[in-house]
Amino acid sequence: MIKIQVKNNIPITRNWIDKTTGEQRSMRIQTLLVYLPDAQGKMDDYDKVEHILSDKAQPFDVGFYTLTPSCLYLDRNGRLQIGLGNIQPIQQKLATAA
Repeated sequence: MIKIQVKNNIPITRNWIDKTTGEQRSMRIQTLLVYLPDAQGKMDDYDKVEHILSDKAQPFDVGFYTLTPSCLYLDRNGRLQIGLGNIQPIQQKLATAA
């Protein structure tokens, strides 16, 4: 299973000036940690991924997530892509006191 961790739900805003139009532009980016299993299924390291949020999108809450089948799609060139818009939280098992 691919596991995604969100440690901070406050996105970073990057601003720049469009070279073509000269207009001020900006984007909001949220950093995600993606844990990929190795050949034995063991997850020991992560990769950082920057997810660009659309103007109306809310950042993901702090927690662990996983991909759903609707996250996978073929782009216009027929290449397999992953979209992070439909990731689902992983339910953490609650430990009960005995």
